[in-house]
Amino acid sequence: SVRQQWIATDPKVHVTLWASSNSQHGGDLVPLMKMLKCWNRAHSALLTSFHLEAVTRQVLEGITISDLPSGARFVFDRARSPIHSGHTTDPAGYGDNLARYLDTWTKRNDAYTRLDTAYEKAREAEALESEGKSRAAIEKWGVVFGDYFPAYG
Repeated sequence: SVRQQWIATDPKVHVTLWASSNSQHGGDLVPLMKMLKCWNRAHSALLTSFHLEAVTRQVLEGITISDLPSGARFVFDRARSPIHSGHTTDPAGYGDNLARYLDTWTKRNDAYTRLDTAYEKAREAEALESEGKSRAAIEKWGVVFGDYFPAYG
């Protein structure tokens, strides 16, 4: 939709791939992807949802999601490189570059910077939680996820 062009795809194959990955992650992959899409919407929606899902699935391959906060931090960290490279292959094997809309260095760098900021804020939130500062940690997560994150009123 960003480039107003169709991409070759097979939704049934993607559903099967995502369901299998979600199962391998004990059902935590889909909720994590939803959290990451909330982050994306809260911070400019620069990335397409499908691209963000594909990168998330890719960076979590062979990884165990121990909990959603550390999973989000891990994805923010590990997604920086594939996003900045400007190339993400369609996991269904169609060979299309899902990142082709990030067609300039400026767009890729902007996405990288947003992920980097989210990663740093996630690290801060986890540190606050480990220090027993739950209220401050929740507020920090609120910065990461914006209005989509429930915070103290």
